[in-house]
Amino acid sequence: METKQNMTERQTEGPIIKFNAEDFQVNEMPEEEVREARNRSKGKYGVFLLEKRNIDMMRAVRWIASELRIPQKFISFSGTKDKKALTKQYISIKGKYSRELELRKKDGAYVRVERVGFMDKPISLGDHDSNEFKITIRNLDESFSIPEGFNWNSIPNYFHNQRFGIQGNNHVIGERIIRGNYKEAWMLAKKQKSGSNAVNVEEESKENSINALRGINRKLAGLYVSAFQSYIFNNAIAEWIKDSFNHFLVDYNAGELAFINEKVKKGIENQKVMLPGFGFESKGEIGRYIQDEMKKLDIGPRDFIIRQLPRLSAEAVERNVFIDVKEAKKPILDKDECFKGKKKLILDFGLGKGSYATIVIAALCRRAPVELKR
Repeated sequence: METKQNMTERQTEGPIIKFNAEDFQVNEMPEEEVREARNRSKGKYGVFLLEKRNIDMMRAVRWIASELRIPQKFISFSGTKDKKALTKQYISIKGKYSRELELRKKDGAYVRVERVGFMDKPISLGDHDSNEFKITIRNLDESFSIPEGFNWNSIPNYFHNQRFGIQGNNHVIGERIIRGNYKEAWMLAKKQKSGSNAVNVEEESKENSINALRGINRKLAGLYVSAFQSYIFNNAIAEWIKDSFNHFLVDYNAGELAFINEKVKKGIENQKVMLPGFGFESKGEIGRYIQDEMKKLDIGPRDFIIRQLPRLSAEAVERNVFIDVKEAKKPILDKDECFKGKKKLILDFGLGKGSYATIVIAALCRRAPVELKR
């Protein structure tokens, strides 16, 4: 059995996150309607505060549903939170369940739910304003220092590894769907699910492939197409930054990202751009970069209308070009008690929904963070 000591000695380079669940703390800040539920004693849906540790959202939902003996579909939430983390968020449960649950497993997984109020409709995806983070980044070199004049407001609002999946190919599956190559899309999705490297496109008919894609969980299937939109956005913003600013590059699992390495003029952080999709309009300089990336791929806005799989059709929506970092506290740089001869960096900040804390870390550390396999 591998000990904590020899594990830490084995890892020699790069910023490490989530060494412990407590190193990655996330507190979801709900929208006003969810906050007001705390003052209500009646409603069709109970509102619960969910605290979890070392467990993914769907496993937590399965636990709660099993304990209450209800269908999983009775449980709704605004957003999934990291598995290896200590997180707090609100969920809704159909009915008037009042039990406080506390569940623990030998693998360190922990779930606690406490009813705090009622609503007349369930919490839906996106029903939160922001997320607050307290993150400890470990294994930093002794020479590490916070970049002088670091600007929290000039961090590009990139999509990060979570969007593209463990194998880094969610966007590839999405592109196949957009192009109508359903056989390859289904075989790649099946390979991703099974972990097998054997892909035989010919063993499935187009019709069977379409039916199989229809059978995939709607949220997961939609993620493939949105990952393709995200890939185009990331490439466009990276190209714009390369052409416009002094910059440095950071690898991620779908390519490389460019970060600004100079002072930028005030007001630049307020820019928005449309993600590729049906209804896309090229507005402003950055919009033209999005359009150029679409042209490189020979993709047009109407290609995102998927007639064979209409539920996966993707509309063009606006996204901030830069991350809206909220109430960032002064970073704390200290001796790392887990990695000999290394430093740790403690960050405390908030992000608007849809932005990635790991992108903030990459901007500060000039390198993508990694999770240590334990």
